[in-house]
Amino acid sequence: MVNNEIWLDSHANVGIIPEQDIYLGAFKSPIADSGNQKVITLNDSFTANFALLTNLYRGCMLDIYAVSDNALIDRTMIQSNTATTITVADSLDTLITDTPTAYYGVIHHYGAPVPALKGASAGSVYTQQVLTVQFKSDTKGDYDNVGIIFGVLDGNGGTERDVGIFFTSDGTFDNLASLLTDTDYDIEVDISNAQLTTAEEYIDAAIAAINLVDTDEGDADSLSDFTAVRSGSSLILTNVYGGTVSRTPGTDDGGADSTISSLDTASTSIIELTETIPGATNTSNNPRLLADNWPGLATSITIPATSVEAKQINVGIGGTRNFTYQFKGTETTSEFGLDAMANSFPWLYYALGTKSISSLDSTAKIDQTPSNTWQTSSDISAGANRFWRTNAGDRLIRAKNPEASTSPGIFCPPILPTEVLAGELINEDDAANDLITYTITENESSDLPSFAVEYSLRKPDVVFTAGTSASTDTNKEQVYAKIYPGCTVNNLTLTAAVGQEVTCNISAMPKTTFVAPVNYDIQNGIPDVADFINFGTRDGEDSSTAINEPLMRPFFFSDGTIKLFEQEFIQLENITLSIDNAIQQKRFVGAYDKNSQFAFAGQRTYNLNFTGLVTDAKLFDYFRREHAFSLSGTDDAVIDLLFEKDNGESLRMKFKDYHVTSAEFPLTNDNGPLVVTWTVVPLALQSCVLTTYWAIQG
Repeated sequence: MVNNEIWLDSHANVGIIPEQDIYLGAFKSPIADSGNQKVITLNDSFTANFALLTNLYRGCMLDIYAVSDNALIDRTMIQSNTATTITVADSLDTLITDTPTAYYGVIHHYGAPVPALKGASAGSVYTQQVLTVQFKSDTKGDYDNVGIIFGVLDGNGGTERDVGIFFTSDGTFDNLASLLTDTDYDIEVDISNAQLTTAEEYIDAAIAAINLVDTDEGDADSLSDFTAVRSGSSLILTNVYGGTVSRTPGTDDGGADSTISSLDTASTSIIELTETIPGATNTSNNPRLLADNWPGLATSITIPATSVEAKQINVGIGGTRNFTYQFKGTETTSEFGLDAMANSFPWLYYALGTKSISSLDSTAKIDQTPSNTWQTSSDISAGANRFWRTNAGDRLIRAKNPEASTSPGIFCPPILPTEVLAGELINEDDAANDLITYTITENESSDLPSFAVEYSLRKPDVVFTAGTSASTDTNKEQVYAKIYPGCTVNNLTLTAAVGQEVTCNISAMPKTTFVAPVNYDIQNGIPDVADFINFGTRDGEDSSTAINEPLMRPFFFSDGTIKLFEQEFIQLENITLSIDNAIQQKRFVGAYDKNSQFAFAGQRTYNLNFTGLVTDAKLFDYFRREHAFSLSGTDDAVIDLLFEKDNGESLRMKFKDYHVTSAEFPLTNDNGPLVVTWTVVPLALQSCVLTTYWAIQG
């Protein structure tokens, strides 16, 4: 059955997926040959919790280490992957192919979205029963005293109720026994009107009668328990809620033996019943990604566009003025754009490249040595998310409880063997903000941190509530998802203007466009954006942690102070900071597809633009000054930008070695205060300290 409902923007979602080094565990034996390729089977401990999304990691680098001493033995590019295997070129070191269990793999973070616990670990997946009732006759009398009986649920996996749709061609349904009283919902369809002469018209009359009945008895919400539509000469009855339905659909003639437990038959020569989708409750091994990370107070999001180069050529003499042959060239994915009111500044990490946790509220952490690289040693509450801080202090790893009860959390991704297991598990303390202080510094390599973006669409009638999941379907007509891995920040702009919220705008260069295959669970199985990580709390869907509303509020222009030329400027109207990484995208021979581009950071530049009132002409003198301020890196002449909120969140950035490159003193005709604009170009960042509740998992 084709779903003709259109996509609605209200059912679109954008989630951010962190990209980190993904530890796969020791390889299983043997490593199989496949033509000129090698197929590596992943460790059981990994596949018990995660299912790699097929071919998402194509083009990522796989580093292979010795289990004994963590020495790097080989590095190769992934040519393809399944949920449980990785295929690489037939060039592995023979030590690895001979004894694979002595070696483990790590997928390099660039272009590698972190997998989430697969669907089976997150609870049940509910399938909705769909019942097709075909009307085979146009003769009205054939439907007299025919009842259609089927079961519905009042919630996903909830209480079952019985529905009876009873037809009469003479105005009265003959209920000689108890059938009408046995059903919870009794819907009588009078088709005695002489104007009704076809099967299609009888179905339309049934739909009209159904719509007059309240089929929401005893529910906690206002949704009907089933929907009814016509498709040709068939009545399509779809349960709104999924789960196992014990009632076998059937028909009955309303006679003396007509009881709910002794229906006549499922189908007749007049009416045929087909369960297109039997109702069921089942667990799932669907792949998921950590796509439930909130992008922030976005005012607009630009989804990357995908374009394919068309090649047209003449082969010999075509005989016409038309090209004689065409084929597709390279595929290019455009920039991802995000404009947001800044309630925090996590994107500075992606723009600058390196972070460490320099301070953490002592009430919000417990020292922990995890049981192993796969799970926490202490239990966390059902469904909760926590973050484990590595001993090095520069990495947060998400720990998720997959159970319906208190149990250890599973690390997403698993801890690297090169990381000491000792560290801290960051908890939430409802009585405080539990702020984390990050020190963010410039990354001098070309390998900036990256993230992935999940863009998903689902039809309005797709059930997606707490405890369910929405998965991509075969025909891509119900649920559709694209993933843009390897997003690297090219430009970042912070703006503070009088009377406005502080805004943050980024543009990032993706590696490629990836269309999710069938049975991928969108949004990491989390339907409500209010349950996303960093939406007012680090804990996401954990119901025990309330959203802290002040954390959601953006910084305002009035929250900032600016120090320039060893003095505080108190009459600024506008300030804009721009960071440009000059990202260059490259393609390479042997990268296994013509769709991917690889990002490399180029020359980093900063620009600061100010608008304000000044009391003297020093700016013009600074503009003409030959040498840069703070050239020696001392603290006495740095540019100091500080934004603070009352709840303790703050951002402080200091720049050194700068020139004033323009200072305009305009002439106006309003005889008012002189508004001056000037531009400052720093060579380097001296320091950047961000205090926030955000868990930056990169």
